[in-house]
Amino acid sequence: MEAVGIQGTWELIEIELKGEKVKSDSHETLLTFRDESFTANDRQLGIHRGSYRIYFTRKPYHLDLSYVDGDTKGPTHKFIFQIDGETLRIAGNRCPER
Repeated sequence: MEAVGIQGTWELIEIELKGEKVKSDSHETLLTFRDESFTANDRQLGIHRGSYRIYFTRKPYHLDLSYVDGDTKGPTHKFIFQIDGETLRIAGNRCPER
């Protein structure tokens, strides 16, 4: 299976931390996935880039993000994800403090 479903630009509208959903009005973040590269464009935190890899053989699907710049550069961040129509859900451990 190809990663076509995740390719495109997604707007971050909600974050769930410790079971509590929080609207993301203050961040205004866009996530763009294209050809195994991604960009996280956040109004407050700036632009961060990296590469991604998807594992469709695992259920739920797994998504690894590796940042190439910024203060999240270094370790691979591991997530699970689901696409439901026009909604992308990503779950994982919280990124390191900035």
